[in-house]
Amino acid sequence: FHLQHFWAMFGRIEIALYEDRSDRAWRLATEMWPALAKSFLLRLQTVHIFARHLRARCALALLANEDAGERTPDMPSRRSLVRAIERDIRAIEHESADWGRGLAGLLRAGLSTAVGKPRAATDALRMAAQTLDASSMHLFASAARYCSWTCHPLGTRCRR
Repeated sequence: FHLQHFWAMFGRIEIALYEDRSDRAWRLATEMWPALAKSFLLRLQTVHIFARHLRARCALALLANEDAGERTPDMPSRRSLVRAIERDIRAIEHESADWGRGLAGLLRAGLSTAVGKPRAATDALRMAAQTLDASSMHLFASAARYCSWTCHPLGTRCRR
C-alpha cells in the first residue's frame, strides 16, 4: 500500500460522499484502514490528518443519513459512530498542526450538529474559520464561516 494507493482510495471515498453514498464511503474507509496502518503512511502528518478527517466525514455522513431515516442493517450503531468521530477528532488535535486543528474544528461542528448541539456547532465553526484562515486554508475557512452565518443556534436558517 503506497501513497498513490492512498490518494486513489481517497478519491473513491470523496466520490462516494459526493454521490451521497455514505454507506459505500464508510465501507471503503474501513476497508482501507488496515492496509494504510500497516504501510506506515500514517506516520506522515499530512496523510494522518487527511485520512482521519476523511474517515470521520464518512461517519458523519452515515449519522446524517440515519437521521434522514436511511438506516441499513449493516450500519454501525449511532453510539459507535459518535465514538469513532470523537477518536479521530482527538487524534487530529493531538498533531502539532494548526491546519489540522482547524479541520478537527469542522468535524467537531458536524458532530455537535449530529448530536443536537447547534450552539456548540456554531462556536466550533467560528473557531475553525479563524484557525483555517491563519493556516492559509481560506476555502475551508470560507465554508466554515458560511455555515456559521447561515445556521442559527436553534437550527434554523438566518438572513445574513
